[in-house]
Amino acid sequence: MKIIKTIWYSLFSKNHHAVGIVTVDTGKEIQHFIGQGEGKESKEDAKKIVENGFRFYPEIFEVRK
Repeated sequence: MKIIKTIWYSLFSKNHHAVGIVTVDTGKEIQHFIGQGEGKESKEDAKKIVENGFRFYPEIFEVRK
């Protein structure tokens, strides 16, 4: 599983946590995971989100015409 993209959203909290959406290539499909990072090391946070985060389906936000 290879991380190909990460997007971070700041929560503006005292502990500097951020929500991350991590996109991975499993070799069979592209998957997305969402979770909270510690805000210290983005690569480590991204790995933890893939391992412990929740599967995220961005297509639910697509608007059909």
